[in-house]
Amino acid sequence: MIQIKELTRDETALQDSPAGNRLFDHLRDLVLNLDVSSLESAEGQKEFAIHFARAIESTLQATEVTFHQCQGYTPSEATGDKEPSADSCWSIYGVGKAGSSVKSFQSDELASLRDESFTKNRALIRALDETRESRFFVVPFCGLDIFCGVFVCEIDAAADRENLRWIARDIKSIKKILDIKVGDERQRFLNQQLSALIELTQKIESAGSIQSTSLVISHEFQQYFTADFAAFALVRGTRVCHLSFSGNVAVSKPGLRKSVQQLVLESAIRGRSISDSGEEGSLKSIQLQTCRNESGAEWIHCQPVFDDQGQVIAALVLGLDAAKFQSSKVQSTLTAFFSRMQHSIQLAVKSKSNFFSRLIGDAWSFLFNRKTVVAIFLVSLFCTAMMVSMPYKVRCTGELTGKDRRYVVAPLDGLLAADVVQVGEQIEKGDTLARIDDSDLQIELSAKQSEKSKALRERDVFLAAENIPEVVRVNLMIKKLDSEIKLIKRKIMSACLVATSSGIVISVDEKLGENSPVRKGDQLIEIVPLSVLQLEIHVPADEISKVRIGQNVKCVSSGNLFEPLSGEVESIEPQSKLVDGKNVFVAVLTVDNVHHELKPGMDFFVTIECEQATLGWSLFHKPIQWIDAKFGW
Repeated sequence: MIQIKELTRDETALQDSPAGNRLFDHLRDLVLNLDVSSLESAEGQKEFAIHFARAIESTLQATEVTFHQCQGYTPSEATGDKEPSADSCWSIYGVGKAGSSVKSFQSDELASLRDESFTKNRALIRALDETRESRFFVVPFCGLDIFCGVFVCEIDAAADRENLRWIARDIKSIKKILDIKVGDERQRFLNQQLSALIELTQKIESAGSIQSTSLVISHEFQQYFTADFAAFALVRGTRVCHLSFSGNVAVSKPGLRKSVQQLVLESAIRGRSISDSGEEGSLKSIQLQTCRNESGAEWIHCQPVFDDQGQVIAALVLGLDAAKFQSSKVQSTLTAFFSRMQHSIQLAVKSKSNFFSRLIGDAWSFLFNRKTVVAIFLVSLFCTAMMVSMPYKVRCTGELTGKDRRYVVAPLDGLLAADVVQVGEQIEKGDTLARIDDSDLQIELSAKQSEKSKALRERDVFLAAENIPEVVRVNLMIKKLDSEIKLIKRKIMSACLVATSSGIVISVDEKLGENSPVRKGDQLIEIVPLSVLQLEIHVPADEISKVRIGQNVKCVSSGNLFEPLSGEVESIEPQSKLVDGKNVFVAVLTVDNVHHELKPGMDFFVTIECEQATLGWSLFHKPIQWIDAKFGW
């Protein structure tokens, strides 16, 4: 499961859009602290939309930000090419800058822009009126079945378009985070629902009689929904065989039993649920009104249970308050429970007569059917094959890089006197890589040598005159000139950049060329020795848990141009990185390249032999992971 608290923007986004980064963090915190159940009500959706719009307005310094929530239009339609129907209802919430009121949405052109962004699921930037110093930035927020629409922002015409693109991507990422959170909430609800269903089914199967079965069902549903009352009736044709109540209302309202019986019979005859919830597909009736008056409950719902032939065999009547019954969770629970409990209830009804004879007859006819025998054999063969153990292989790609790198830097300031080597050139030790113009140094050397000659002549004159102090002074000057001349000669020798080892040039400063200025310490050229290379294996993030140091690796070059390589995983980098838009971990393999046939940058197809795993797991674990990530199962 994705840990949404760890989701952050990538480093490029952090550098290119600081304002967008603040917006992303603010919106992520808003979603993480959100109670998902609040989105089930219109007020909760409005409050969330206004908070969202206020964060966008603050970041963009927008004149106005409105959220146009689309109702009556499903997310699958929103992401397709179909245009919104005339029946789609737009609810508009928003905020204005400095407390200004939200403007009415009357422009047909702006409505067309909104619909275009919504149907294509794409952010748009457009100036609807060239005379105004503003544009409209429209960002869709589609995909959630409980919260779907478009953010419309009126912004300054001079706003940075690249920043807006980052913000549009951020809003799309926040939508994914909200998707994950809603999916997790629904998964937790489904787990609770399944647990209650299993417990109820076990109680039904362990009940000793029809009477105890119906009493268990009515009691459990009344407790599960904290209903005012619950009644479960077993039906045969147009007759109620048994009726069990749970709740204090049944005791205090004697006339309720008769009205519930009549409501159950009406539902059995019609073959549909009866409810005053206002839901499509449910029916209202006079018996329902009578039952509500007798019980005092705000909402009454009668849910029939069908057998395999489509006949009504039982019905559940619930009395709830309005807020509970309008909850989508209650509705989905009723549907899920009865779709799964149908078989258990049907068995309980059949158990009243000839239970063992029916059971033995059904088992005999099923087991000794030819198609059943063939199916059992094929399923057994398939299951046996799936349990066969074999090494699991991780298949990925890799790229050759240099294991050791040599960098050539500028030894002094100056201008390049000749062209430097080119990327991809193979060089040997001692080859000239580049040369820095030393004409100024030659002139300086000549001047220092002239000064030295002059000083030598002066020393001879002072010696002849036996002027010892002057001789000592001149000797000191000569020593200083010798040191300066030696330093200048050393600089002249270093002006010629020579390769200290053989290899291949993999990068050259793009600003370099003849007469290009360089400064001392500038990195000019990068060289990789070819004798030993390393293969960087790009292991997908979902497969890294199976890869270990020391596992065998087989590599085949792209196009199969060279002999296959083999070795063992030597190290695994602890942090993932993005390669071609995919999140991967890098495993390293050293490659001997004695004949210098391989070059850095070559691509390889890599197979890593991991630990033993069953054939079934090897074939189906990825589809199962995809389904889990896609649907939250």
